[in-house]
Amino acid sequence: MSIKAYKGFNADMTCRGFKYEEGEEYSTDRAEICEAGFHACENPIDCLQYYPPCSSVYREVDLDGETDRGDGDDTKISATKIRIGARLDIAGLVKAAIDFVMSKVKPGATADEDYGLASERGYNSACSATGYKSACSATGDNSACSATGDNSACSATGDNSACSAENPTAIAVAWGVDSKAKGVKGAHIVISEWRWDCHERKYAFFASRMIRIDGEKYKADTWYTLRDGKIVEVKEARDE
Repeated sequence: MSIKAYKGFNADMTCRGFKYEEGEEYSTDRAEICEAGFHACENPIDCLQYYPPCSSVYREVDLDGETDRGDGDDTKISATKIRIGARLDIAGLVKAAIDFVMSKVKPGATADEDYGLASERGYNSACSATGYKSACSATGDNSACSATGDNSACSATGDNSACSAENPTAIAVAWGVDSKAKGVKGAHIVISEWRWDCHERKYAFFASRMIRIDGEKYKADTWYTLRDGKIVEVKEARDE
């Protein structure tokens, strides 16, 4: 049975000097983590450890044949067979990551437990994911959510919402109009930009960006938003 996974490549679709093509299948005779075989990750976010967003492309892949898994915390797998699927943009990669975390959630578990889930809806809602590989989602306007557990994920989709990644292995997704995100050093944040469509009389998606908080170009514990497709720091209002 094949395994659905995700793989990062250089911009020219090469990986370790070998060039791949969409829709093609490849095979080899041995699978050993970091030594032999075709490598990919079940959790899309784990791909970022090996291929940074600024210079990479990502694909859905199917792994088959013999497989080998590592002993670390990530979901990297080596396999003797791989099929290269569709390309994922930043929005697709994030959605796949959230879906992966959600699929591992234990029924009935809360977000302070391992593989737990929290979801809040409504104006001014708030939630947090503190357990290992937990997830939370806040969908109301002016909502807030945070991901503090190892490999946790959070998503705030309401207008004027805020999302923070409080763990270096976490990801925060701010997907509403005028939303913002921040993270500690090492964390990843995703920010979207929406613009008013006069003909449709509603906001329409314009752009999204994923960045890693490196502590230099992008500062830790600093709110960022997207303006004209560019990451900008949110200037908080000051008391007079």
